[in-house]
Amino acid sequence: MLKYIFLLITLPILLNANKCTVDTKIMYSILLNESYSKKTVGYKYIISFNNPKDAKIVRKTELRPLFLNSRNLDCKNEKICVNILKELIRNNITNLDLGPYQINYFFHKLDRYSDYFNLKSSYLYACSYVDDMINKHGYNWYAIASYHSQTPDKNQKYRDKLIENYKGIK
Repeated sequence: MLKYIFLLITLPILLNANKCTVDTKIMYSILLNESYSKKTVGYKYIISFNNPKDAKIVRKTELRPLFLNSRNLDCKNEKICVNILKELIRNNITNLDLGPYQINYFFHKLDRYSDYFNLKSSYLYACSYVDDMINKHGYNWYAIASYHSQTPDKNQKYRDKLIENYKGIK
């Protein structure tokens, strides 16, 4: 619990949050939703495969030891993450959620590959996207959960977890 309080207080300072117009508590709730449960909240070096067939193919390579489970790979550091991402893209594997905010590469192209695995860059991009969703749908939980999906059933599931996380932050 203490690490959550520390992160919530320090996140805006560490990330120069004055560039983010979305409430810090909401952004932290999204970070909680997106974090791999067996790693520290905000762990940066995760590549998640959204297509199980892609993950299965990659698990048959020398990357197998980096897999945490059937869909999540711990790429250990920024340089390795970027190299793996480049190789996946070369092999047309692009439906990937990347970094601490699990930004989907297929739908969201950041300036540099390393930005996906950088907490500040991914935070600012995620904030901008949430802000866009709020501008599109109004300031409500549907808009905020649209960070994950605008498909009603997927949005509702994400929204429920998001609200639960939000209420748990002191």
